[in-house]
Amino acid sequence: EQAFSDYEKVLELDPDYYVAYEQRGNLKRAQKDFPGALDDYTQAIAINPGYVLAYFHRGEVKQIIGDFHGAVVDFDEVIEINPDNADAYHSRGFAKYHLKDLDGALSDYDTALELNWFLVYAYFDRGNVKFEKHDIEGAIQDFDSAYSMYPKDVNFLIYRSLAKLDFKDYKGV
Repeated sequence: EQAFSDYEKVLELDPDYYVAYEQRGNLKRAQKDFPGALDDYTQAIAINPGYVLAYFHRGEVKQIIGDFHGAVVDFDEVIEINPDNADAYHSRGFAKYHLKDLDGALSDYDTALELNWFLVYAYFDRGNVKFEKHDIEGAIQDFDSAYSMYPKDVNFLIYRSLAKLDFKDYKGV
């Protein structure tokens, strides 16, 4: 509550301070006030149309509420402003995956990993796309990559096992 009060004071003093809207949006998102978060991110963008973080966070919230088309639009903006933003490609790939655009998702995951090979969950998500596209060997490789980078996430092992079963690799499960 104190943080909200502080942001209110900041915005009273400077109603065009776009960073305060974005930060307050983050607080609202943490409290699951998604409409309020979207409003704050949109306000930050209205004040500063080049503010990448507001587009990115608004895209994330749109994914949370299931607006994957809207999320793609926001991640497109991030990429237009900063074409080297690996996280934006990864997040856009996730939205495209949920829109059943598997080729678009795969392309975005590939680009994300070219820009930042250490995005563990991009390997995992790309592995899921490859699995759905029946590239089982590729899926297993991606699940292996994710697991080797972060062995504490058991989902990597579970999905790798499922892919190996589909590949009829009963010894490797």
